[in-house]
Amino acid sequence: MSRFVLILLVFIFFITPQTIFSDQKDQIIRDTIEIRELGLTTDYILIKPLNHNEKEKYPLFVFIHGLGSSPEYMLEMNDAFLTTQEFFILIPQGPEKYDSGYSWYTLSDWNVFVQNMDRDEQIIKALIHKVRKNHKINASRIVLSGFSQGGRVSFYTGFKNPKLFSDIIPIAGVYMPSLLDSHVTFLGKLKIYIFHGTKDGINSFDAMKKAFFELRRKGAHVELITYPLGHTYTTQVLVEAFKIIQSNTP
Repeated sequence: MSRFVLILLVFIFFITPQTIFSDQKDQIIRDTIEIRELGLTTDYILIKPLNHNEKEKYPLFVFIHGLGSSPEYMLEMNDAFLTTQEFFILIPQGPEKYDSGYSWYTLSDWNVFVQNMDRDEQIIKALIHKVRKNHKINASRIVLSGFSQGGRVSFYTGFKNPKLFSDIIPIAGVYMPSLLDSHVTFLGKLKIYIFHGTKDGINSFDAMKKAFFELRRKGAHVELITYPLGHTYTTQVLVEAFKIIQSNTP
């Protein structure tokens, strides 16, 4: 089942990052993963659930940052990451340095881009494997999301691994029909929640709306949630994304 939804994100609650960080810093794990097959090492941040009980299993929400961002920047700027969630949040770091942050791929060469996407898929899977090895994760409730570059990586990794994820939530991303259309038939029960600003002038909203209708026509379980902004997202967008993992958690 699919639906086209408009959400108005006008009233946004604010919680100072400094206050939350001092109260909940024990939730935050900063670590590094070495992926020998790729010959690289990258950092990540893992946020444990509020009132974490080591005997219980929890969902996992993976959020992939955009171009020039980083896990630390997202942790500082996005209050919703430190609110009262009852699931793990994994924030991977892109493998390539870009200005003061990091990048997941280059668009200057198609062949290199596809190689980058394959590499990024392996990074995400390796990180999930590590988190599942070290913590009690509900394997049926792993959600993949990301903004901009992260949205594109979410589409790619999610479509190629539909049994690993229960849902994917690309935010202001790009759908790539030449790479992904052949996977639509095999998505099974994977749910796709596309968040996109109607005024996005970087990753076209019109192109995403077209992709949404095509995916729906082909039988994918897809929803399009829009907000009246450009190429950005707000705390409230993340809150709405968090509601998906919370509402679908047994």
